Amino acid sequence: MRRRKNVSFKQLSLAETKAVDRQELEAIGKRWDGKDSCDDRRMEEIEKDFGEKFAPLLGELSKRFPGPVIRVLDEGAGRSQLKGQLKKINAGKKIRVTRTDVREGFFWPDKVVNVIGLVKGDGKFRGFGKNRFHLVVSSAGGQAYSPVPEKALFQLVSVLKPGGIGLVNHAGISKKRIYELAKRFNITIRKKKPGIIVFTKNYGRRKWK
Repeated sequence: MRRRKNVSFKQLSLAETKAVDRQELEAIGKRWDGKDSCDDRRMEEIEKDFGEKFAPLLGELSKRFPGPVIRVLDEGAGRSQLKGQLKKINAGKKIRVTRTDVREGFFWPDKVVNVIGLVKGDGKFRGFGKNRFHLVVSSAGGQAYSPVPEKALFQLVSVLKPGGIGLVNHAGISKKRIYELAKRFNITIRKKKPGIIVFTKNYGRRKWK
């Protein structure tokens, strides 16, 4: 029933599609001269914003998932230094980080894609799709700026594996609505601060304990 109810979050109306295209073109066309600190974020800043340390999070995920690799999505990364810093953390497993952004810069990002469409997993979104990542970080990315923030959040939840953890800036969504969406998307909110959430994606009908 939840899957049927969530179909609406996968689809965009014509007006929403135009708004997403317009926002993407504006982002691509904007001049990025290095003065925007959100475009060049470090791990320490993100940890401070979310009140979470990445080393314990990766350690938690390493114990929870049996595979040899922890896959991380750094959504809307821009020139963020997070990828290199995460790969230096000793979590007992290989850390594989994919950086995305709607803009293409010099050696960044790894994939030029919009947060809307990550669940598709085909075409330019190949390598994404449902249940692909153990950790999703969207600290100042597409979700925060998307004209369809709830549908963007749905995409980030969907690409997480059950048991995975998300750190997301939820600009454009009220506190009350966030808790409504948590039930709808079957996530457990671990931490809530103004403008951001840390959550775990639940397994099926059971809530993660």
